Amino acid sequence: MRLFKIGLYFDLFNLLSLTSGFVITSTSKRYHHHVLHLQQTIISVLNDRKQFVAFSSSPLFSTLSDKTTHQQDDTATEEIPILHNHTVTFPNYLELTAVPRGDFVASDPWTVTCSSSGEEYTFRLLLVPRGQGAPESTSQIRTASPLHNYDAARDNVGLYLQYLPHQKPEDTVDVTFNIRIKGNQQNNNGPKFDVDWTTGMRFSSTENVDLKNGLANDFGAYMMQSRLLEHFMGGDQAKNEPMQVQVSLKIHPPPPTIIDHDQQSPATRNNPLTLSDIRQIDQQTSIHEQHNATNVRVGMVIVPVLSKLSQRPRLFQAGAYPGVEYRLMRILDPQTQQDIFSSVPGAYYDLKPIYPLVPRLERPWPIRINERDLPKLVTSIQYNVIYAVGSLLTAVTGLMSAFIFSQLVSLFFIPSKSMDPTFEVGDVLVVEKITPRIMNKINHATPKVGDVVLFHPNDKLQEIVQSSGGRISNRDLFVKRVAARPGDSISVDKAGSVTSINGQRQNNEQRNFCEEEPLKLIERFIEPVDNQVIPEGQVFVLGDCSSVSVDSRVWGPLSNDNIVGRPVIRIWPLSRWGTVPALPIMSTTSIDADSQIHATTKREGKIPLTTHWN
Repeated sequence: MRLFKIGLYFDLFNLLSLTSGFVITSTSKRYHHHVLHLQQTIISVLNDRKQFVAFSSSPLFSTLSDKTTHQQDDTATEEIPILHNHTVTFPNYLELTAVPRGDFVASDPWTVTCSSSGEEYTFRLLLVPRGQGAPESTSQIRTASPLHNYDAARDNVGLYLQYLPHQKPEDTVDVTFNIRIKGNQQNNNGPKFDVDWTTGMRFSSTENVDLKNGLANDFGAYMMQSRLLEHFMGGDQAKNEPMQVQVSLKIHPPPPTIIDHDQQSPATRNNPLTLSDIRQIDQQTSIHEQHNATNVRVGMVIVPVLSKLSQRPRLFQAGAYPGVEYRLMRILDPQTQQDIFSSVPGAYYDLKPIYPLVPRLERPWPIRINERDLPKLVTSIQYNVIYAVGSLLTAVTGLMSAFIFSQLVSLFFIPSKSMDPTFEVGDVLVVEKITPRIMNKINHATPKVGDVVLFHPNDKLQEIVQSSGGRISNRDLFVKRVAARPGDSISVDKAGSVTSINGQRQNNEQRNFCEEEPLKLIERFIEPVDNQVIPEGQVFVLGDCSSVSVDSRVWGPLSNDNIVGRPVIRIWPLSRWGTVPALPIMSTTSIDADSQIHATTKREGKIPLTTHWN
């Protein structure tokens, strides 16, 4: 009871002492967290008044300097955490301002010794008086940007804890720590106050640094804006006063080896090709029972992801945005609220993005969230691999869809006048490719007379194009209209006129719906035939403008295998939007009637949508 009263008196005195400018550490563990909460609230208010930029103010350790203690636990068999406190003295304000921008001042090293094992761990503190960017390590400060891009108004004061390994280069040490800059404000506007920051990291040699996996040789952050340092250290009245920084360390024992029940071997990091939760040990162990201490520890980069879409609003409200890479700054025990190094079920996480976010997503960092509120956690490597695979699959799916669509439907541009006026130069047609292939493959059906078809050129047509200096690619198609089917007989004279089909006399003008080509160059290539019978599996095709069309009159019948599509609709120009017109109705019984129909067709610019061959 007496001890309780003494502790309570110290708590009250600690609270009252804030208004006098000094702090006394409470000896009552029972009420210590209440005092810390009040201290944080007052410091937060003072920070707002002084416009100091500070991170979370929540000290974990005693402010006694140069003292190492070991926690006692009679039930524990493994090595217990080591607590160590150290005070570092840096030069005064005038000397610090003389340090080149981006460079740092290093403190004298100090060593922490483990009494049970005799192992020694050496550290030092690095102070950057003027730095920019968002570095987590001093190496990032020096490479953040060229000096000529620096803006003095954006300079910040950074403090970094560095590990100096003096044994094997592969040695590591797990540390949570608090860095506190002691304030020396000389004014009557309020009490003195400090600025501190708490985090943790697995420290290693410089050769093994991997910040994404929570391995660093030095680790820290910016504590305040450089322009406020003068006032913080005492202003004109104390420019020769040195800067005092308190460092509180907690060295954690290595995590216990966890056996993967599925593999009967120590659990390792998750396969980057899976989206399994990194907290999970194996398929038999629930994340609500035990966590993989190797995969989830302080200093690592983790990525929250969704298990279902309904979880998105809750995570956005908490600031744990899915797909964003966060540094795991602290892990707090769910029962004691003390810092631990590896995750346990129900622990609280302090998270901070490793890169700036868009303004609407920014908020005071770090955020604190219970690990149970995070549906799934993956590493940045896992997320990037899965994202890359997903993007690749999306791209492949899109390309396959586009390829499949191109095999079914495509657009065709009319390049010549051979089908004028049915199709004019510049018309764009939607071509359907599936029907001709199905008809040819299943029942070897042949297009009807009057059908417009698109086809690949046969060998003779290719020779004609190449001999004329042209080139044909595998994607080039030709368009003509079917004039005769297998078994039909057709006659063509030297002038290129189709004189008869199946013995019926044809009017020479009924195949020419465009103006006559005055030079009649097509006649040089015509191969006259008399009652030629169209072989099985082939058709005789002609252009609607016979005076310029290079068609079956020149290179013979066309195989059905070359036919790949039929036009469905004309989509350009909009003024000519519509279905594909057919040949006009012709009669072979009267030349005058034929001429009259032809004249009417050309005068009115109309082509009937039905075809009748007499």
